[in-house]
Amino acid sequence: MKHSTILLFVLASVFCACSDSEQTTPENEYKPLSLPVSQSRVSTQTNNFSYTLFEAAVKNQGNANVLISPLSANLTLSMLDNAVAGSSRTELTRALGFGDDLESLNAYNKSLLAYLPEADNTAELYLPNSLWLTTDNIKSDFKTKLSDLYFAETNCITRQVFTSKINSWVAEKTKGNITSILDNYEGGDFAFLNCMYFKGTWTVPFDSEKTVKDDFKNFDGTVSRQEYMNGEHAVDNIGGENYTAVSVPFGNKAFSLDIFLPDEGYTTEDVIASLKTNGIPEFHNKKQVKLKFPKVSITNRLDLIPVMKSLGVNGIFSLGADFSPMLNDENAEMIIGILRQANSFEIDEKGAKVASATIAVGETTGFNGVTEKFEVTRPFVFLVREQSTKAVLLAGRINKL
Repeated sequence: MKHSTILLFVLASVFCACSDSEQTTPENEYKPLSLPVSQSRVSTQTNNFSYTLFEAAVKNQGNANVLISPLSANLTLSMLDNAVAGSSRTELTRALGFGDDLESLNAYNKSLLAYLPEADNTAELYLPNSLWLTTDNIKSDFKTKLSDLYFAETNCITRQVFTSKINSWVAEKTKGNITSILDNYEGGDFAFLNCMYFKGTWTVPFDSEKTVKDDFKNFDGTVSRQEYMNGEHAVDNIGGENYTAVSVPFGNKAFSLDIFLPDEGYTTEDVIASLKTNGIPEFHNKKQVKLKFPKVSITNRLDLIPVMKSLGVNGIFSLGADFSPMLNDENAEMIIGILRQANSFEIDEKGAKVASATIAVGETTGFNGVTEKFEVTRPFVFLVREQSTKAVLLAGRINKL
């Protein structure tokens, strides 16, 4: 299988184990998250940011495969948003889609961090956050705020071990699926970091004996041979304005893999634009489908600076950014020199593993009963979502395999 650039979107992914005949027990029953009105509004806004970020990343990457974790990006950028003020905060909050209501965003993210890992006890989902410091110029109450709202640990280190310590932490928190987020020559005065790791199994696993090789028609007209999982599944099915989609559940059905196949004559970019404009229609038509889906194993790194600049965020990347909410020395000049995401996505007959790490490094200015076919044999879009919050754990555009 060819490995292409991939853009991982975070709101992240979870997989659980359960057979079709298994009865849901009180211990693993899916319990949707109930949000206050203020947080429900923020939930809608942050999910809109997910699709806006996805679309911007796709445009930035040309025809390459794209994976991005909107959830991981949102958590990292939200921590960063608490560190800035003035026009820098205005730009960032506008891009995140919630105006100036940072308090509601923080409350919503705290709810997500508490709820998502517990949504399905047959799955593994971890969302650790951290703040890394090589300077003592950080207000103690800011570190307390991050700990209270984002359960973020603070690590004080030297510049000499900045890269190695952060890479080791990322490798540990993603269970070895992402081994590095920084290169050896990279460092800074501080870093905000989120990791996301999700592992789970299909509610109804695929039979590995039915896995076969077949053609995948790439966007550029070439054809590649891929391994395809095959199985008959009862799935939720919808038709959008330019696509057909199915939602395949994991575990207790708190999480799902939503697959969007463009209609003939449309592209994956058209589907993403539709999702950004209209959101995801409710999956409601239960159908028996002969599902054919390629096994996938891909990794990538994504530079988020040009993506965020395309969304109107410039101040934090240039001189004059106001970091006074975080810094003891309010006259110190800092910029965000690195905003990056690394991703890993694997899917097979048993389930899937998703891992993402997003880092922002700050530095001084010197540094239906009818069986139908749904065969994913050409470019497609996918999302891994939690159902009640609509949080997007992972989004992908696969143009070529």
